[in-house]
Amino acid sequence: MRTNPLFRTGLASILVVTASLAWASGPVDSSITSPLSGRWDGSLSTEGRELVITLDFVEGGALLDVPAQMLFGLPITGISFAPENKVRIELPNTVPLVIDATWTADGITGNFTQALTTGTVSFKPVAPDANDGAPYAVDTGRGKLQGSLLLPADMTKPVPVVLFIAGSGPTDRDGNNFSVPGKSDSMKLLARALADRGIASLRYDKRGSGESFSLVKSEADLVFDDYIADASVLARTLKADKRFSSLTILGHSEGALVGACAALDSGADRFVSLAGAGFPIYDVLKRQLESQSADQDETKREAILKESDAIIDSLKAGKTVDTVSDDLQELFRPSVQPYFISWFKHDPKADLAKLAIPVLIVQGDADLQISIEDAEALKQGKPDAGYAVIKGMNHVLKTASADDVEGNYKTYSDPALPLADGLADAIAQFIGK
Repeated sequence: MRTNPLFRTGLASILVVTASLAWASGPVDSSITSPLSGRWDGSLSTEGRELVITLDFVEGGALLDVPAQMLFGLPITGISFAPENKVRIELPNTVPLVIDATWTADGITGNFTQALTTGTVSFKPVAPDANDGAPYAVDTGRGKLQGSLLLPADMTKPVPVVLFIAGSGPTDRDGNNFSVPGKSDSMKLLARALADRGIASLRYDKRGSGESFSLVKSEADLVFDDYIADASVLARTLKADKRFSSLTILGHSEGALVGACAALDSGADRFVSLAGAGFPIYDVLKRQLESQSADQDETKREAILKESDAIIDSLKAGKTVDTVSDDLQELFRPSVQPYFISWFKHDPKADLAKLAIPVLIVQGDADLQISIEDAEALKQGKPDAGYAVIKGMNHVLKTASADDVEGNYKTYSDPALPLADGLADAIAQFIGK
């Protein structure tokens, strides 16, 4: 998933949020069990100005949306409850902001303070959208993963079901990542399109994202194989459900590698690789580092590439690296090295080749993150796989131009844009074979 600047500016400095972590950390501070759940739309008001925000109370805290800042799904753990329906919410701001309020079933009202600014807050509960699917939770043995099960209108007989696996980082069930401005809703739109074609689907928040964010206390606790284990549990759960006639695993981006591995031992009937990488991540990293360091002076560039090659080789061998220069600290910080070690063990082409079930490889020709070359590499590893190139489709499954980089990335933050033509039909036809 594309990264973004992590600093966001609020309306007239009422709220400034910094999303500096890939995963949330720390438990919710609650004096009593949280009495609030679900989505609450509201606003912060001061001196005649208003900032619209949304809080979605979930297990372990809440998820924050600030549309004016293009911020969606930021995990909030600073929530505490007290008797007499009191709640305090401390937002992770560059300038601390504290909300003190009283709640009832009909609303939340109170005050906020940020530095020398004060004002009022007001929230109302929002009913779930039936088009999003019904809540669906599965206990993996290491915490419950939260998701949405969307069924087609006609359930008079068993129907096919698809397990969606989202892309890299804290990407939620709908295909949105709080560290990327805006939201695309790519997975939600695809789920709805398949439901219209008589196909059920389960999309879920990976551990560390969305409503499952509290399952990861720090990024050092997470390895790539955790995602595979989770997907396998979910797949077996769906496979045992008598409402479904067949199970297809669909993985998007990094989720394609997760899905291919999970399909090996979960009893899946089909697998779809959607915008999946065709090369090991260590090869991808080396190519990206070579490209991104091109604007450095030659001495600096050589030093960066030499160090990064040594780090990658060490991680491939299963050994962490204690000392990392400032230039590479963000990428290879110690807390993410165990994840890389686990991830480096996998080769997408080789893992896909192990599957003895029907496979469909889908790739857009306007994708700026995963190329046709990746799809062709996967096809080489699995020659009998189906192969579909969707004309004009980018990485978030919307219509875009590969030549207009700025316009292409703008689609990442516009959920109103429809899916690229032909995508849902290609997947539905594959599932129906």
